[in-house]
Amino acid sequence: MTTEQIYHYCNNRLGQSDLFFAFIKSQEESKWMKMELEEALRLNKKIVLAIKEWLDHDTFRANASKIIEHKTYNEVYEILNNPAIFDIS
Repeated sequence: MTTEQIYHYCNNRLGQSDLFFAFIKSQEESKWMKMELEEALRLNKKIVLAIKEWLDHDTFRANASKIIEHKTYNEVYEILNNPAIFDIS
């Protein structure tokens, strides 16, 4: 699949989802990330952001319903094992 095909597939799935989960692991920001966020906002989806605590990504942070800041991937996995993390009203 091309990057564009993956993007369209993910957008179709996003329309059927309850929320948008963004897992950001570097300061780099691609046009696809921005487009996915815009689509989630257009669809009025709740946004859960998992991000290393020292990264900026202000646009994602400003629009997130819940932010999971972490230092290590193990911390994220432990947090995600608690289903209450996705209880966002």
